Amino acid sequence: MNIKTFVVNNLFMRIGIYEYSVKQSIEKLNCFLKENKTQEIVFFCAGNYKIWYDSFSSAVADGLKHENIKCFVYGGKGFSILATNILSYMGFIEKKHPQAKIIIIDNCKTCFSAESGCLVSKQMSTIPAGLINSKSFGHYSLLLKVCLTEDSEKFLEKQKFVVNEILQKIAI
Repeated sequence: MNIKTFVVNNLFMRIGIYEYSVKQSIEKLNCFLKENKTQEIVFFCAGNYKIWYDSFSSAVADGLKHENIKCFVYGGKGFSILATNILSYMGFIEKKHPQAKIIIIDNCKTCFSAESGCLVSKQMSTIPAGLINSKSFGHYSLLLKVCLTEDSEKFLEKQKFVVNEILQKIAI
C-alpha cells in the first residue's frame, strides 16, 4: 500500500465516510420505499455470486428471500442475473410486473480503495451489469462501490457489514 492510499484510507475511516454512506443510502432507500408503499416492489439483483467483486447483489437477494419480505426478489445464487441473461430478465419483469417500482441492486467500480464498500443510492434508472443500452430500466439503484485492486477478503468483510445493515434496517 502506498502512502497516499494509507492516508486516504485512514482519513475515510476516521471521519466515518464508509459507515455514513451506508447509513445515508439505507435511509434514502427507506424513504423511497415509504413513498411507494402502495406499489408493488421488485428487487432486481444483478451479479454473480461466484465472483468476489460482483457478489453483493446475490448476498442481498438471498438475504431478502430468507427474510420473506412482501416484495419480489430476482437474482441470487439460484437465479443469477448476468450479462448473458440480463435482457431476458428485464423483459420478463416488465411483462410480469408492469406497474412495479424496480430497485436495482448491483456493484459499481471505483478507482479508490478508500471508497470501496461505500454504498450509493440514487433515485434514477440504471442499466445494471455494465451494459450499454439506451433502454431505461428501474426506478431506484442501490450500488456498492468496489475497487478491483483491493484485497478481496477486506472487501468481503465490508460487503458483509453492508448486507447485514440493509437486512436489519430496510423498511419493508
